[in-house]
Amino acid sequence: MLESAVGTHRPQLKADPDWRDAAQRLVNALNNVRDEEKRIWLLYRIAEDLGDDFYPALIKILCAVERFGDINARRLVSDVLHYALKTWRFPPAKTALWGGLNRDEISEVADALEIGPLDYLLVRRFQDNGNERLTTEAFRSAATLLLSLIAISPGGLATVGQHLRYLTDHSAAGAFAGPTLSAFAQTADDLINNVSPQMVVERLLRLSEVGVQQDELEAVT
Repeated sequence: MLESAVGTHRPQLKADPDWRDAAQRLVNALNNVRDEEKRIWLLYRIAEDLGDDFYPALIKILCAVERFGDINARRLVSDVLHYALKTWRFPPAKTALWGGLNRDEISEVADALEIGPLDYLLVRRFQDNGNERLTTEAFRSAATLLLSLIAISPGGLATVGQHLRYLTDHSAAGAFAGPTLSAFAQTADDLINNVSPQMVVERLLRLSEVGVQQDELEAVT
């Protein structure tokens, strides 16, 4: 599956992908490249070739590295992700604007709409832009695994926090809904203050439940 992601053809996922095997292929590919810059390029290229529709597959692969990898494999991927975030070259996805522009219009609007893996999960949980929101368990599992993976690289979680703080303070007007910005801000503060990944995620779930209750209240008034 990973080979198709870095080739020239549109990737196609199997009906029941082997995420553990895909994670091993990613680790092997990164391990075969000794230059840090080339490792970032490889990860970026995989995300770019998968495209927005298949971006969740990249997140599943990263989560599988955390779930199944030994410490050396996890540290390798964690360090690459950390360096990519520090240099603002994380594997990107584009998200729909809160205002409802389509993808063709999005590409001409703002770089802030290119988001990384954790940002993507937060948008899918907190932002109502026409996509089905992530369920509680799907969000808890993916966000916890992803943050736990990034935490292996020293300073990794603080870098994610700084990245989210930047998105909170500098995103183009209309790019993200209020609940999403609140999630960005809370997560930024928690990560910069060394809150554990598990607690970060549980606090986010409590925040999202408050948002759902408010939406339901507004719908009946």
